[in-house]
Amino acid sequence: MFTLLLLALVASISARGLSTPLERLVSAALRIGGGDLSTPVADEGTLEIGILARELEAMRQALDSRDRQLKLMLGGVAHEVKNPLGGIELFAGLLDEELAGAKPDVTEARAHVGKIRRELNYLKRIVEDFLPFAKEQKLNVAPLDAKALLDSAAQHLAGEAEGKSVVLDVDAEAATVPGDVSLLTSAIVNLVKNAVQISNAGQRVSLRGRKGDGRYTFEVRDEGPGIAADLQARIFEPFFTTREKGTGLGLPLARKLVEAHRGTLTIESKPGETLFRIVIPSQ
Repeated sequence: MFTLLLLALVASISARGLSTPLERLVSAALRIGGGDLSTPVADEGTLEIGILARELEAMRQALDSRDRQLKLMLGGVAHEVKNPLGGIELFAGLLDEELAGAKPDVTEARAHVGKIRRELNYLKRIVEDFLPFAKEQKLNVAPLDAKALLDSAAQHLAGEAEGKSVVLDVDAEAATVPGDVSLLTSAIVNLVKNAVQISNAGQRVSLRGRKGDGRYTFEVRDEGPGIAADLQARIFEPFFTTREKGTGLGLPLARKLVEAHRGTLTIESKPGETLFRIVIPSQ
């Protein structure tokens, strides 16, 4: 009888030792489910329950990060859309006044229509850039020719570079890399486009590809004015741009696509030179 009582006491203490931290985890899970992403999940001493607590805390941090990023994106979209809508409203009002006059000036009316179209095209660019950035990227991975990727990116921007008298130069080592040809090409094209737009007539944009240590490195270098040190930390933020009518989504999208390939995208910049470097695993 004494042994049974002792076993019952031990079982009761053990059950309470398990139920109390489990109740805390259930309470934390309910908080997270209810939208409270700011309260950390406390660690637990028991090995198995401690693992659950740490995994739950990691999930909370991931959800909190996504929630803050979503709010940032929505705020950016609202801000970017507001400006062209204001312009459209203004020019539409001017056009209405012009057409309501006794003798409408056709030239002036067409000028207002042209300005409205430019603002609409800018809105279209915002939507076209935002949708790929906002959605989850699913990779269709296949063996790719790394040199062909750089050649393809250069061909995409050949016309724009020629129009600005900017020289595109490609020098890449042959190698096979695993990746999604469409998404990885899009990332490189964004970098080349940025380099061409920042360059002046007679300057060169160089595309380089090198393999080594189980990785492949893509580089896009321009001879433009460079990016100030205090701005380099912000250029990958959604909607941050130093160019008029720039959406500020090209570079953040490029980094997102590279990271989806388990790679990194970094920048080095000084007056007269800016270098973007993509490093991804190779076969």
